[in-house]
Amino acid sequence: DTDVLKKHYSGMKHWVEYLGTRTDKSGLVVREEPSAWCLGDWAAPGKDEVPPPFVNTCYYYYVTDILSRTASVLNNEKDKIYYGALSKQIKENVNKAYFDKGKKLYWQNRQGANAFPLAFGIVPEEDIIPVVENLVKSILNNTGHFDSGILATPLILDVLSKFGHEDIAFTLMNQRDYPGYGYILEKNTTTLWEYWDGELSHSHPMYGSVIRWFFKELAGINPDPEKPGFKHIIIKPLISGDLTHVSAGYRSIYGQINSKWTIKDNSLNLSVEIPSNTSATVFVPSNDENSVKINSISEGSLAELVKSDGKNTIYTISPGKYEFVSKNIGSLIKQVHVSTPQIAPYDTLFLKPEKANIFINSATPNAEIYYTFDGKIPDQNSMKYSGPFELDKNTVVNAIAYKDGFIPSFVKSTTINFIDPSINGIDYTVYEGMWDDKPDLDKIKPVSSGKVYRFDVKDIKKREDNIAIIFESNIEIDFDGDYIFYSLANDGSVLYIDKKVVVDNAGYFGEKVDNGKIHMKKGRHFIKVLYFENTGSESINVNIEGPNLTKQSIPPNKLFF
Repeated sequence: DTDVLKKHYSGMKHWVEYLGTRTDKSGLVVREEPSAWCLGDWAAPGKDEVPPPFVNTCYYYYVTDILSRTASVLNNEKDKIYYGALSKQIKENVNKAYFDKGKKLYWQNRQGANAFPLAFGIVPEEDIIPVVENLVKSILNNTGHFDSGILATPLILDVLSKFGHEDIAFTLMNQRDYPGYGYILEKNTTTLWEYWDGELSHSHPMYGSVIRWFFKELAGINPDPEKPGFKHIIIKPLISGDLTHVSAGYRSIYGQINSKWTIKDNSLNLSVEIPSNTSATVFVPSNDENSVKINSISEGSLAELVKSDGKNTIYTISPGKYEFVSKNIGSLIKQVHVSTPQIAPYDTLFLKPEKANIFINSATPNAEIYYTFDGKIPDQNSMKYSGPFELDKNTVVNAIAYKDGFIPSFVKSTTINFIDPSINGIDYTVYEGMWDDKPDLDKIKPVSSGKVYRFDVKDIKKREDNIAIIFESNIEIDFDGDYIFYSLANDGSVLYIDKKVVVDNAGYFGEKVDNGKIHMKKGRHFIKVLYFENTGSESINVNIEGPNLTKQSIPPNKLFF
């Protein structure tokens, strides 16, 4: 039935033609309408955003390729040729601008930067596998966590599963800390957030797009592109990690499609149901066809063995219900990382003489956890966690988890800070107003003031959306040397040391990152931060890096009134 394609074909053409008017001389989609701004891979964590023109142009290729194939289905040979040639040119433009042929990666090897071209078919054929391997490396280098935004996140799972890295996809989805879905869920949320860290909206559905991975990959329910609309169904479940059961159903235009599997005693039990007037190809995970049997089949239904490919035994089936059993399934399941330990409380500030009770756990059942206090990476020779313990001084806790049959977890680190509220802290002053540039606060009357212990807008009581804040304190420096200060602010900030501007970050309309270097002597130095926002979105982070000090938030015990 091509009616839906005929109905929308004109609109599809108009969209592709419009995107063609938004390009620069290199053929990259770089702009929207006046006063609009391209979101790109929106809400990715960290400071390095995949360039929006890269994301835009990948989608420009994707929709143009779809249009060319739609023209083919509709027997429009002229459009098929024209848009096929256009999509080829767009692909060349993307690769020329963003592909490092020598290193086999896109842009800065961010996950999304590799995932978009892989998912859309932009990567040169001979470079696909090396680019996939670089995607995997970037994930592992990021401790098995996403570094992507709303668009790339589901594509990463698709690409990993397609190219045989379902173990890495499982690791990404099984993380319980930031940035990850477990982090959001364990905050007792009932809705998804706009940002991984919970900034801004707590009711944005975009990150819910990964649900298709549960249906298409874990449960394995897929349409056959050659017989669309689920006239022919492909059931190809992925068994991964320590999952022992998956169940999913989809109501197609022909009726209910169900796929359910369980693993017990090294055997896989796969139940499949497909509706009348359809057929299906079922891929039963297995070592060979001799390890698979059909345990039950509904009356009148037929299953025909096609072949075994070393990973699956493949059947074609008619409408009905089926139960397949595959023995000795364990050898097909790739080892995955133990779920990264969670340390609670995480990066928490305590006021002396309080003591901190520390809890550590892993979502992987029966995992053994080891930890250190001395800055060293823990291993199985470190202290073994057996229950909560107390701390009463500034401590960096590192933890790792082990379990037989699993790859050791990534290391989790958290800093437990203690401060003396009589001497540690930051004075702040709040101003309200409307401004399109850095405000001149000498002309504005302050509306409130107080004390906080970190450079953080969230620690200041509720007030108007459009504000400016002056933070003032004295920072204690332990060693002579060059120090780099960083500011991440929405909309803007200026950081001063001893009344000298070190960071001038006027980042309007979204967070920008800037930094500055200054030589400092051991001792205390006056630090002042001007923060302002004008769009309703509030955030500021101030970091320091220097001698014997890796980049981090300024420790609260190093800030004095």
